[in-house]
Amino acid sequence: MAMNHQGMHSGHHDYTPLLIAFLAVAGGVLLGMIAAIGNPILLIGTIALFAMAILAFAPRLLFWAVLAGGLVVAGLIRLYLPQLQAFRWLVAAGAIALPFMLAFHAMFSHRQGESTSFPSFLIWAAAFVAYSALSAFILSHGWASAILGLKDYFQVWGLLPAFLLLPARPDFRKTLLTLVLAIGVIQVPFALHQYFFLAPLRAGIPSVMPADIVAGTFGGDMNGGGNNAAMAAYQFFCIAIVLGLWKNGLLGVRRMLALTACLAVPVFLNETKVSFVFAVLVFVVVYWNEIRQNPLRFIQAGVIFVAILATFVMFYVFVAENTDRIHGLDQYLDLLVEHNLFRGYGTYQLNRATTLTFWFSEHVPRDLFHALVGHGLTQTREASAFVDIGTTLAARRYAGMGIGVTALSGLLWEVGLIGAGLVIALFVSAFRLAGKLARECRDEPIRQAFIKGTQAGIAVTVLSLAHKSLFMFEVTYQVFVILLLGYLAYEFKQFRSAETRQPAVIG
Repeated sequence: MAMNHQGMHSGHHDYTPLLIAFLAVAGGVLLGMIAAIGNPILLIGTIALFAMAILAFAPRLLFWAVLAGGLVVAGLIRLYLPQLQAFRWLVAAGAIALPFMLAFHAMFSHRQGESTSFPSFLIWAAAFVAYSALSAFILSHGWASAILGLKDYFQVWGLLPAFLLLPARPDFRKTLLTLVLAIGVIQVPFALHQYFFLAPLRAGIPSVMPADIVAGTFGGDMNGGGNNAAMAAYQFFCIAIVLGLWKNGLLGVRRMLALTACLAVPVFLNETKVSFVFAVLVFVVVYWNEIRQNPLRFIQAGVIFVAILATFVMFYVFVAENTDRIHGLDQYLDLLVEHNLFRGYGTYQLNRATTLTFWFSEHVPRDLFHALVGHGLTQTREASAFVDIGTTLAARRYAGMGIGVTALSGLLWEVGLIGAGLVIALFVSAFRLAGKLARECRDEPIRQAFIKGTQAGIAVTVLSLAHKSLFMFEVTYQVFVILLLGYLAYEFKQFRSAETRQPAVIG
C-alpha cells in the first residue's frame, strides 16, 4: 500500500518553479529588447509594470511601496526627473489597488480575534467622498472636469481602508515609526542640496521665491513653487514624535536635541514662515496635559521650545536682512503678516486671508445656494493639461484672482460649506480620537508618543488647509495626510480587538 501510495503521487509534478523560471527568462528577454530600443521611459515603464505584477501577490510589500513612493519617490521625480512625471501615477494606481488586494487576501486568511469596529472619523471621510462625487457629476462642467477633480482629491485615499485591512503584526508599529522618522532624516541631504545648488539658480525668476524649492523629497518646480510647507508639516510631525519619546523617558536630552536639530534643519533652510505656528501647535498638543494640570512640570521643555523658536526667528531675520528685503525684527514681523495674509500671493491678487473675505462677499447674501453646495470640482483651476481651463470659474470670471490659493478657499468654492464642513469635521473627529487613544495607552510609552505625535500632525494639517492648496491635488502631501489618519484608524482597531469582538462605532 505504501508503495502504491508513493507511486500514485510520484506522477504528480509541481510546475510552479518551471513557470517562474519561464516568466523570468521571458521577462529578461523582453527587457533586453526594450533596452536595445534605447527609450528610457519605455524601459522604466516596463520595469514598473513587472514590479506592480509582483506586488499584486504581496499586498504588504505594496503597502510599504506606496507609502515610501508617495513620500519620497514621487516628489523627487517631480523635481529632478520632470520628464518622468507620469510615473508618479503609479503611486495612485497602487493606492487604488491596495485595499482590494488586502480584502482579497483577508477573505482566505481566516483571521481570528480582530475587531470589525471602525473610528467615527471614517464616517466623515466617507461622507466627504460621497458628497464630492455627487458634486462632481452634478455641478462640474463635463465628465472630464468631474473625473479629474475626483482623481486629484482622492488619488491616494485607498491607503485609508488599507490601514484597517492590514493584518495585525507585532512589528508593524515599530516598522512604521522607523520609516516615518527615517523619511524625516533623509530630508536633510536633499534640503541642503536644494538650498545651496538649486535655490541660487532661481534667483532671477520673477515672482518666485528661491527658497521655496527647498522641499526635500516633497517635490517642486524649478520655474515655479515648491512643496516646502508640506515638508515643514511633515518635519514637525516627526519632531512631535521625538518630543513625545523624550517626555516618556525613552530618549535622553542629548539625543532628543540632536534628533530635533537634525529634523529642523530643512525647516530652517526653506524659510517657511508658517513654521512658527506649526512649532507652537506641536508644543501645545504634546504638552497639553502638563500645561493644564501642572504648568511647573514643563518649564524645562518650555525653555527649550522658546530657544528653538527664537533661533528660527533670528535665522529668518538674518537671511532676510542679507537679501536687502528688511531691516530689523519689527519690519520683518510686519512684512511677515502683510505678505502671508493680505498682500497678493505671487502673481495672484488675493492671499490667504483676502481669498476668504472675497468668497464671502461673492456669495453672501446674493448666492447662498452655491455658498452651500459649491460650484463643482476643478472650478478654482486656472491651468491644467487635462481640462479646458476656459470653462472653469477661476479662468472665466476670476482670472488672476487666485480664488483657490488655499485648500480652505478652494473647498469653499468647489464643494461649498457642506464639503468644507465635512473635511473640518473629519479632522476634528480624528484629533479627538487621537487624544482618547493616547490616554488609553499610558503604560505603552512608544505607542503613546507615536499617537500623540499623530495628533500634533493632524493639528498641523488643519492649519495647513488655510495656508496651501496641496490637500486638493498634491500626491506627496495627500500621502502624508492619509498616513496620519490611517495610522490612527489602525491603532483604533488594535485597541478594539483587544477589548471585544463585537462590532462598534465610537470615536
